[in-house]
Amino acid sequence: MLINLEEEDQQVINEKDMIIITERVDDVELLIAQMIKMGLPEILDRHIPRHWKQRDLSWGWTATIWLAHILTTGDHRKISVKQYVEDY
Repeated sequence: MLINLEEEDQQVINEKDMIIITERVDDVELLIAQMIKMGLPEILDRHIPRHWKQRDLSWGWTATIWLAHILTTGDHRKISVKQYVEDY
C-alpha cells in the first residue's frame, strides 16, 4: 500500500526507509465467501433434505459454517463450534 505523507512527516522519515502498514484480514469471512461463490450451501441442501423438526439454518449453511470453523481453528468438535458462533 502506498501512502502520501505530509511534507514535514517526510522530512522526519528518510526516503530510503520503508513504511509497512499491516491490516488484519480475518479468514472466516474469506472462507465463507469462497464457499458461497462455489455454491456449497445450495449443493449440500439439494442432497441433504431438511428434517421436519429442523429450524433456522439448513444443512448446507450449517456445514458451511462448520467447515469455516474447522479450517480456521483446526477443531472439529460441535461444542466448540457452538461457542464460536455465539462469540462471533
